[in-house]
Amino acid sequence: MRYFIDANVILRFFLKDHKEYSQKAKVIFEEIKKEKALGLVSPLVIHEVLYVAIKVYGQERKIVASKLISLLGLNNIEVLDMPKGDLLEVLDSFSKLNIDFPDLVYAKVCEKENIPIISFDKHFDKLGLKRLEEI
Repeated sequence: MRYFIDANVILRFFLKDHKEYSQKAKVIFEEIKKEKALGLVSPLVIHEVLYVAIKVYGQERKIVASKLISLLGLNNIEVLDMPKGDLLEVLDSFSKLNIDFPDLVYAKVCEKENIPIISFDKHFDKLGLKRLEEI
């Protein structure tokens, strides 16, 4: 099964700072490592992880980058990009809705790929996405 992975799942996995969510994130990445699931991310997810880990949690840049390099090195992690037309649709939605830009990008990717998002953020439920907290 294919899943889009939100930045908060990667952060919980790296930081191990939330008993429930960090354990769920660990299981998710174990399944991906065993190639029982395919994890999809975008460069924007990676940017969010870098920003939050470094600026909010005070993690060292070199360590966060190293962890991301290892994670992206897994066989069952793919990086997706977005066509220009989809980005224009996201920007149009952004101009009309009070929703964060990255969340709209992730919603568009999930819609186009017809896949669920793995996220601990319940606000994705309002966007009509199939959101999972575990696989």
